[in-house]
Amino acid sequence: MPRVEETAYPRLRSTPSAQDLAIAYTPTWDEATLASEAAKGASARLGFLVLLKTYQRLDYPVPLADVPPAIIEHIAHTVRLAPDVLDPAAYDAAGTRRHHLVVIREYLRVRPFGPPARHILIRALGEAARTKGDLIDLINVGIEELVRERCELPAFSTLEKAARKVRATRNRQLYRNTHGQSTTIFGLAFLLGIHLYPRIRGWKKLVWCRPSAESRYAHIDTLFAESADWEVIATHLPDMLRVALSITEGLLTPSTILRRLGTYSRKNRLYHAFFELGRVVRTGFLLRYIADRELQATIQAAMNKNESFNCFAQWVTFGDDGTITENDRLEQHLD
Repeated sequence: MPRVEETAYPRLRSTPSAQDLAIAYTPTWDEATLASEAAKGASARLGFLVLLKTYQRLDYPVPLADVPPAIIEHIAHTVRLAPDVLDPAAYDAAGTRRHHLVVIREYLRVRPFGPPARHILIRALGEAARTKGDLIDLINVGIEELVRERCELPAFSTLEKAARKVRATRNRQLYRNTHGQSTTIFGLAFLLGIHLYPRIRGWKKLVWCRPSAESRYAHIDTLFAESADWEVIATHLPDMLRVALSITEGLLTPSTILRRLGTYSRKNRLYHAFFELGRVVRTGFLLRYIADRELQATIQAAMNKNESFNCFAQWVTFGDDGTITENDRLEQHLD
């Protein structure tokens, strides 16, 4: 679990230096004027300025009870107020704080964290998850994008949950080349909750199945050939689910079941069930693939990354293409 101090999530220093106080927490003339207009009384004015300056520093509102006394004292002395006129706990509980927060957001032109900001966060995390797998890196990307889009930062726990969810979703997407797209693999991956995204070179030559023999489609009807055998899928669905659960629980390895299903056999009814389910799932994928240019680009980019890694792995191999045939070090050098 990532800790907040390991990320770029902004926090207040418990003992800010004199330089920090002067640079980050000194109200300007315009800010002091705004406080006088938005707040009535010395206590409310000081509370407004502390909330404003800490918001500027953190990009999110913080309870004044959590603000170090040194910051409150510095702001109070700057605007010639006594620090003890402010009761931080009372200010946090008052409705005045909520009103001040609205004024501060408008002044700083920052949007509160709501559905639009959440959409920005998820989109940024999704893009970053293509190349990054570490939660800390994903959280930092989310923070950077929200700040760039002038959105208020949510609680750190919200960022962490969003990063975990996006990473888990991305990890369930499996990119493979043409050889990794057999119908049985499509069926098994579907039951395991894995989104299989292969790069298929002769997709026009594949068999696209119809929902029923009577189904007809304008413009793309020639792509479809046979209809799906829903009876076979329904009959053997419990058996297929047991296989998927066995793999999930570690009782059976995917390679074992794929070896058993890899050989066509008229007597293997489970093979036929996975085959029919895979045809349905693959047809759905192909329909999305030909209609979504972004998906095509994503798959191509992922495959380019995989191929680049393979080229790098070949470049760093040594000893007869990575195979060391001698146990003696001198012989290894001579080879």
